[in-house]
Formats: sequence, C-alpha cells, structure tokens
Amino acid sequence: MRVGAASRKKLPLAFHEHKYEAMVEDFDAQIKAVCEFCGIEQNDAMHDFAKNAAKRDITSISAPQVRRGLYSEGVGQWRRYAKQMQPVMPVLEPWVKAFQYPKD
Repeated sequence: MRVGAASRKKLPLAFHEHKYEAMVEDFDAQIKAVCEFCGIEQNDAMHDFAKNAAKRDITSISAPQVRRGLYSEGVGQWRRYAKQMQPVMPVLEPWVKAFQYPKD
C-alpha cells in the first residue's frame, strides 16, 4: 500500500479509485466512470460479465466469484475475521481511514 501511495505521488500516471461497494450500489454509474477513465465505450455486454465469464475457461482463483457476479453479501465480510485481524489493525488503520471505510 505504501509503494502504491508513493507511486501515485511521484509518477505521472493516471489513477482511478474503485470500490467494490460502490459497484454493488450503483453498477451503471461506476462502470460509466471506469469506461470514461479507460477511454472506452460502455456497452450492454458489460452488464452480463458474469454470464460471459461462465462461458469462458477462466482459471484464476477468483473465477468462481466473477462467474457469480456482483453480490452485496461480499461487502463487509472482513468483519467475520475481525478478531483474527486485531493484531494487524494498527497497520491497516491508515488505509481504512484513507479509503474511508468504517472501522466496524
């Protein structure tokens, strides 16, 4: 995270922050913003990404999640592991704040 933050400050690169929670909440607005950032046209196939992924031989570890599509149950799942995460929370705290995530 520190390397990414330092890169944003020092390198002449364009960045677009994107949160899963925002995509779940308003897919159309978020995909429009992503397409505008990338300089590509939005199309209807983007809405069917899960169905399209199911037709392809995707072998990444996240393939089952992609095939499932967007789902709100994924939002905040970290809370299930809050107890186990306590030792690293001081390290994560600046990033929780920077990305404006709730603490609990």
